Amino acid sequence: MLIQFTVSNFLSFKDEQTFSMVAASGKNDNELMDNTFKSTVDERITLLRSAAMYGANASGKSNFIKALSFYFAFILRSTESLDGGLLSDQKTFLLDKETTVANSKFEAILELKGAIYRYGYILHEQLVVREWLFCTGQGKQRRRERQLFERDVQANLVKGAGFAKYPNYCQKLVIVDRCRTSTVRACTEFGGLHQESCHGRQPYGSFARPYHKISIFASRAS
Repeated sequence: MLIQFTVSNFLSFKDEQTFSMVAASGKNDNELMDNTFKSTVDERITLLRSAAMYGANASGKSNFIKALSFYFAFILRSTESLDGGLLSDQKTFLLDKETTVANSKFEAILELKGAIYRYGYILHEQLVVREWLFCTGQGKQRRRERQLFERDVQANLVKGAGFAKYPNYCQKLVIVDRCRTSTVRACTEFGGLHQESCHGRQPYGSFARPYHKISIFASRAS
């Protein structure tokens, strides 16, 4: 499920805005009892089953949906749009001269099958300049967030779990001519291709699994 979504410098959102499904603290538990549940990954987190967004006309409700749709579309279709077709939908805040050429940020926190993932990216003039994925697992020993990967395109660098094990293929996959591509999507395709070519041995299965889960969620959310 979607726990939190953050966007900045996109359409009518100039400054960073966050939508959260975490129940507010300090509320009477009885007021929210029917609409809350505990995270299966971390019982300290209480989540909302549903939430409503309301406001005046032209207050940004539709643009929030467009921002969320753009976020998931980038995960799903960026490898199909290496000519920049998808990223041409990156529309910065136009009522400020500085933001028209500034970075846009997108980040979501998702709870998926026993883990919490925090995946985000920063775009500049329709190019990916930074991208990251962190994971929190179940149990006290795994509550500390760990890095799965972090990409800095300007530094020509990808670091994180799995990339050290398969450095040559992964570096080529996500850096060379890939500044328009989601690493999550690229690694999903990378894992699937190698599972098929290795006759069921799936040597990259554990490496690709987090990326595959996020891609599936993106597909269902779109």
